[in-house]
Amino acid sequence: MLITLLVLGIYFLAEGRLPFLSPRPNREARYLSLFSEVSRLVRDRYVDEVDPADKFPAAFTALVSSADPDSAYLDEIQTKKYRLFYEGKGYRLGLFGAIRGEAFWVQGVFPNSPAANAGVVSGDRILAVNDIQVAGLSRWEALLSFLFIDAGSCRLTLERETREKPWTIGLFPDIETYPVAIREVAADTAYIPLCCMTVTYLDRLGLKRMIDSGRYLNWILDLRWYSGGDWEGLLRCAEICLSKTYLTIEKKTMGEKKIQLGTDESLPGHRVCLIDASTVLLAELMAHLLADEGVPTVGETTGGYMPLVRQFHLQDGSSVVLSVGRFAVDKGPLPTGGLKPSISCPVTDEAILLARCQSVLGDPG
Repeated sequence: MLITLLVLGIYFLAEGRLPFLSPRPNREARYLSLFSEVSRLVRDRYVDEVDPADKFPAAFTALVSSADPDSAYLDEIQTKKYRLFYEGKGYRLGLFGAIRGEAFWVQGVFPNSPAANAGVVSGDRILAVNDIQVAGLSRWEALLSFLFIDAGSCRLTLERETREKPWTIGLFPDIETYPVAIREVAADTAYIPLCCMTVTYLDRLGLKRMIDSGRYLNWILDLRWYSGGDWEGLLRCAEICLSKTYLTIEKKTMGEKKIQLGTDESLPGHRVCLIDASTVLLAELMAHLLADEGVPTVGETTGGYMPLVRQFHLQDGSSVVLSVGRFAVDKGPLPTGGLKPSISCPVTDEAILLARCQSVLGDPG
C-alpha cells in the first residue's frame, strides 16, 4: 500500500504523465531517483520488516491503470492469458460482467457453460476467484481472472441477494464455451455466431462457403459473448460482413491512418446484429461499423469497452497493456460508453431474440 501510494503521488506530480513516457528526461530521472530513495527508506527504517520489491507489482498496476481503465500492468501469468484471449483460446467459465465496487457483477451466463451448470446466474456477485479477491483488480485483471491456461478446477466465492452469506463453489473451466456453427433459423435466414474473431474460428464457421452457396438472403450476426480475437480476425470478418468502408486510427506515434474495411461483395441480402453488454473490444468495434452502415442492432447496450491497445513485453515475462490510439469513421470519433441498440430487446430468451431479429429482417425498411 505504501509503495502504491508513492507511485500514484509521483504520477500526479508529473502532471498526469506516465514518468517513463515523459518528454522531460531530467524530470523523469529525478522522480526515479526519488522513488529509489523512498524505497530504501521504507526497507531500512519502517517499523516492520518490509521488502519494497514485493509491493512493486501493485505499484505498477496502480500507475498504469490510473492512466485509463483500458491500460494495465500484467504479471507473467496474466501476460500468457492475454495472448490466449486474443487467440480465442484458453479455458473459460462462460460468464461475463464488470467490476463494481468490491465485486465482479455477473451480467450474463452462457447456456450450458461451466458457470451455468454450476448454478451461477445473472446478478450474482463474485468476490474471489481461487481465493484471490476481486476488489481492486483492473478491468483487464478482472477479465483475465475468468480465463485459465489449463483445465484444472476453479473456485468462485459468490454473493446473492437471496442468500444470507457468501458461499464457494467449484467448477471446471471448458476449452470452448461458445458455438462454432452457423445454423438455419428460417428457410432463407442464417444465424452467425461472431463471438470469436480469429481467422481460425471464422474458417471453422465456413461462412464464405455459406455465402457462395447462395442459399440465404437474410443474416443474423450475433456479436454477443465476445471471447477474443485479433486484428487479422477483424479484417477477415469485415471482409465478409461489411460493405466497403473506412476506419481512421488515431495514434500518438503515427498520427492518423485511414484503412479500408469490407468489400463491395459483402453478405448479400439483409443483415441484423445482436448486441448486449458482452459485446466488447473488437466485437463492439464491428457493431459500431455495422450500425454506421445502417444495419439494425437488436438487444441491449454494448459494454462500452472498445480501446485500441497494444501489449508491451517486459524483460521478466510480465507486460504492460496501454491504450495507444482511438477509432474514428467519416462521421467522427466512435462514441464511448456503449452502442445503444436501434431496437431494444432486453430479454435473455434466445427464441424471443431470434424472432425479433426475423421480424426486423422481414421489414428492413
